[in-house]
Amino acid sequence: MTLIVARKIGNKIIINSDTRLTYPKVDQYDPDPKRIQHHRPSEGTIKTINLTPDVNLSFAGNVSIAERVLSYFPGKIGERVEFNINNLIGHLHYLHIESNQETDFILSIGSPEESHSKIFSIKDGSVSDVNVAWIGSYDAFRIYQETFIKLSGQNKLNDHMSKDSSTLIFTAAMPTQDKELNEIYTRSHFAMRDVVWGEKIEDVGGFVISSVFNGYSFKYCGYFECYPIGFGRTKSLLKGVSTIPVGSNREGSFAVSVGSSVIYRLPIYFPHGNFGMIYSREQSALMEPMTFCDVSAKDFQEILRIKGIPDHLSIINFEDDSFTFGKNT
Repeated sequence: MTLIVARKIGNKIIINSDTRLTYPKVDQYDPDPKRIQHHRPSEGTIKTINLTPDVNLSFAGNVSIAERVLSYFPGKIGERVEFNINNLIGHLHYLHIESNQETDFILSIGSPEESHSKIFSIKDGSVSDVNVAWIGSYDAFRIYQETFIKLSGQNKLNDHMSKDSSTLIFTAAMPTQDKELNEIYTRSHFAMRDVVWGEKIEDVGGFVISSVFNGYSFKYCGYFECYPIGFGRTKSLLKGVSTIPVGSNREGSFAVSVGSSVIYRLPIYFPHGNFGMIYSREQSALMEPMTFCDVSAKDFQEILRIKGIPDHLSIINFEDDSFTFGKNT
């Protein structure tokens, strides 16, 4: 089971998804199952996929069913495929029915014109043109919606962000220049995060993965998150760059840095484990990870540079139980 929520604001679209990503164990004796590796790297997948710069497909249910439609879209960068949206919707509906309605889809179409930006929900046997769609666990969506509504208003959002000093999230960059949309994006991220990291829904987990149509194209949104930080230690560096102490494996800390501003590929780095992954569809219909073990953050960023992936990870370096956070300029 999973949870994916898509929301249309004007011509912009925000999509948040959970995913049980592959990540290294913090400690084999760690009693928290949320922080223990459950899958081999080859089993990881992303469930919200940018098919083209203006088309995103998200799925919940049988992965092999989703793979059948994804196989029509090339995964290699720069390759294009011509398709008819109505035919694609019809095919998704057919696969949904064929799966006995156990596999649902959200098809998001972005456009510079508000009337042409669309969210199609394919679930419960029908296709709906909506402004908000969700697929997956109803109980998870209920928790998501409660948090999303509760965080309405900048003051409530700020209070929520600062209430728990043991966990901090840093968004490397907001998805647009629109202040109102950025606030909604942040609320939706934290609402999904409450589901993912909460204890109430066992079959929804992993990390928050978001894709946003910013008026021009869908792009994955990056962030840095740590659980917990290094107990309030701080250190300031040059303007625009700060060192955020985040503790160590010995202290039970765990951190993830998700890349941003990328359409087709998604880099993720786990600093405490010196472990990185680049998810893409270059070798498969699904988003599959290429894994890099025993690499520092600096080494992983060099790998991204060599592969031509924009370096928008939220961290620069990790040493002495702290991260350097900011742009490497």
